[in-house]
Amino acid sequence: MQNEHRRKPKSDDEDQFMSEILTLLNSMEVEAVKQTIKDHSQFIAKSFEDVRPSTVSITHRFELESENRIDQKERKTSPSHNETVNKKVARMLSAGIITPIEL
Repeated sequence: MQNEHRRKPKSDDEDQFMSEILTLLNSMEVEAVKQTIKDHSQFIAKSFEDVRPSTVSITHRFELESENRIDQKERKTSPSHNETVNKKVARMLSAGIITPIEL
């Protein structure tokens, strides 16, 4: 019975994640999510460029059992997936969300 309220996902790449989530919710849950977003809209970025990096510097320390480096083979991915990942990384770099590091 709950499945009859489910929505079909959109095909647009930008909305894919949200569409997948919406397929898991019934209509009452979708309305509750929309109302929550509306109630807290001042805390939600309107565009990707609105996301600003934090000015707080955070350092993490992890106790490792071994300091030996673990290498993994590069996984093969489709060219379209690589293109999508590269676009998202470029957007995050330009918005200042992430910064390049030297290895």
